[in-house]
Amino acid sequence: MRFVLDASVAVKWFSNEDFTDKAVRVRDAFLGGKIDLCAPQHILYEVGNSVWKNKSLDLGDSIKAVESFLAIEIELVTLDSEAASQSMKLARDIGVTYYDAVYVQISAMRKIPLLTADRRLFEVAQNAVHLKDYVV
Repeated sequence: MRFVLDASVAVKWFSNEDFTDKAVRVRDAFLGGKIDLCAPQHILYEVGNSVWKNKSLDLGDSIKAVESFLAIEIELVTLDSEAASQSMKLARDIGVTYYDAVYVQISAMRKIPLLTADRRLFEVAQNAVHLKDYVV
């Protein structure tokens, strides 16, 4: 099984919030070779920003979190001009941010589901699985 990984799932690997246990199962399934994950390059910055804002992590823990995210080596997808344009159209059509539309666009291009914990994105994406419904 393959998924486009949304940052809303990945940030839960470094925090304690709703569905963190399921997010950790996603990470462990990926590391164990049970599932395959890809994401747009900007996931690095979204996860880093979330870690930076997490007041429960000190500087050392924040650095370790970002390093561990990079070490997982999720396939990072770069958009070509056409896909970037389609993402902009999609953002306007479904009413989400451009960076969220990129996740949806990659899901459509690759014909694989988007795995998200973002309720709004789940509702508007054509092919999405909400983290709460994820089963290994």
